[in-house]
Amino acid sequence: MLCLAVVMFCWQPINAQENFTWKEMNSFHSTAMLSFHGAEDGKLKSTRDSSAAMLQSIKTWQASAIPAGHKASAIKTLLQKLADECTAINNAVDAKKADAELKPLVLKAHHTFHEIIEKAE
Repeated sequence: MLCLAVVMFCWQPINAQENFTWKEMNSFHSTAMLSFHGAEDGKLKSTRDSSAAMLQSIKTWQASAIPAGHKASAIKTLLQKLADECTAINNAVDAKKADAELKPLVLKAHHTFHEIIEKAE
C-alpha cells in the first residue's frame, strides 16, 4: 500500500512535465535535474560542474516563445525569477561559496522550476 502511495505521489510531477512540451524547458530540465536533485541530498558537485550551463540554458529558455495556450504573463515572470536564481547560483559557484550557502539557492531555483510547470498546466 505504501509503495502505491509513493508511486501515485511521484507520478503527478512526472506526468505534468510530460504533458507540457516545450523544447527549451526540457533542455533546461536536462541540464539542471542532477543539480536540483543532488542538492536535495546535500550533493552539490553537479551544481558546481553545471552552473554555467544551467545559466546559459535558462537564458535560452527565457528567450524562447511561450507555447500558445499557456499563462504567458505568469510564466515570463517566473522565468525571470528562475534566471535571477540561476545567476545567483553561478555567482556563488564562481565565488567558491560553501555548500551551506549554495544549497538553499539551488533548492529555491528547483522550487521556481516547479512553479513554472504548475502555471503551464
